[in-house]
Amino acid sequence: MSGKEFHRDVSDNEQLYVHLQELFSTFAINLVVEGVGYIDPATLQAAVEKASEACPGARLIQSNGMWIDSHRTPPVHLLNDSEFDGKDFSKIKLLEKKLDSENGPTSEVVILQLDPMIVVFRVFHGTMDGKGVMLWINNIFRALRGETLIPVDGKETDLSFLKIHKNYSKKLFPR
Repeated sequence: MSGKEFHRDVSDNEQLYVHLQELFSTFAINLVVEGVGYIDPATLQAAVEKASEACPGARLIQSNGMWIDSHRTPPVHLLNDSEFDGKDFSKIKLLEKKLDSENGPTSEVVILQLDPMIVVFRVFHGTMDGKGVMLWINNIFRALRGETLIPVDGKETDLSFLKIHKNYSKKLFPR
């Protein structure tokens, strides 16, 4: 990113996610990756830091109707196997935790040291959609492999995307 501070508007849908999270669920995207081997938590935390610099959407917090970059790296949590039976993710209390849109973090990573190893990437859906989450995760793995990261500093919201891509929105919402 350039020297400009990252921020973008909070869309009406995203504001709805913020309010509904207080009533119903976490409104988090949880992407589970199962792998072979071991990832050192400190090494993963360093990769998350690098990827989040390239993808500031992973560090957003809400302030005065805007998403702003908190400049705080999403945390990496390490859980031992006694907290998970290998089947039922609903038993992991950390995955039920709401991601705080005002104070952060709005993204985090959970490592389950099992065989096979499981890594859960959690992102508040108000800050990123599924594509944004995948871009962030891909950059985390690029950082782990020592590859060049791909900056992602898109400031489009769901509504601005539809306005910019009018033909696309006409297909979604024909009159």
